[in-house]
Amino acid sequence: SNLIVLTLPAPVPAPTPTPAPSAPSLTITKTASAGTLTRGGTGTFTLTVTNSGGTATNGTTVTVTDTLPTGLTPTAASGTGWTCSVSGQTVTCTRTDSLTASASYAGVSVTASVASDAGASLTNTASVVGGGDSSSASGSVTVSTVATCALGGPCILGDIGPGGGLVFLISGGLRYEMAPKTWGASETGDGIRWCSDWDSVVTGDAIGTGSANTTSMLTTAGLFAACTASAPNVARAYAGGGLADWFLPSSGELEQMWLYSRVIGFNTATYGFAAGQNYWSSSEWDVQRDHARGRYLGIDGSTNATQKATTENVRPIRAF
Repeated sequence: SNLIVLTLPAPVPAPTPTPAPSAPSLTITKTASAGTLTRGGTGTFTLTVTNSGGTATNGTTVTVTDTLPTGLTPTAASGTGWTCSVSGQTVTCTRTDSLTASASYAGVSVTASVASDAGASLTNTASVVGGGDSSSASGSVTVSTVATCALGGPCILGDIGPGGGLVFLISGGLRYEMAPKTWGASETGDGIRWCSDWDSVVTGDAIGTGSANTTSMLTTAGLFAACTASAPNVARAYAGGGLADWFLPSSGELEQMWLYSRVIGFNTATYGFAAGQNYWSSSEWDVQRDHARGRYLGIDGSTNATQKATTENVRPIRAF
């Protein structure tokens, strides 16, 4: 018999359907201008809306809402193409133009003030909805806050210290602040003598010795009596910031005051020095014990040895 083999044609595969583009999907990210903000200062946050979906938004309103946490108060909000408003703790921004897939709108910048009693860690969350996306998305950023130098936080040169003075020196783990030039009559008037006693109190010159010098002058000055109604008395009596640890700077500390004044201007309105005037240090001159070291805190900053009965200016400082 004959075998007949029939070959059937291969089946034709069904066409693979082309998936429809996914709907628009809005996401939002939030970043901060700095990871750590200073209490009493300001910070800036940036909100960025991105279309992570497969099709463009449909032209309906896109709304961004940012309600800041306690400790942050929004003061302004803006972004190219956005219409923004601030009401209490909440920033609201809207727009209606279409956003293509994988694209982002221009960022929204939110400026906020940081409360002086803000918590150590603050989380700020913003949300976005609209544009054809049926769901809401959110994005957060967490920042730390620190106190100002005046309130016990970190300090740099030029900061205002706890006593209301200007930080002019950081040395040996201590920060030194000098009183403003309007601190008292011993600077704004005719000055004051170094000490009521001309005898030796053996005081130091170096940075870090001014406080001990002042205490020595007020308690064991010389062979007769402690200083009264003189330079160390008015320096220690100053109570800037409600603090009682101000003192007459040593010669080395006074030199640093002059050096820093080269940075800020020696005769600035608040923390400069009276032009053409000498200022006392708490350091004696080791050649003649009836003399003490002073410094002309003008352009040249030259040192001098002046009789203790002479009246010169005083600028209290403190270390913390």
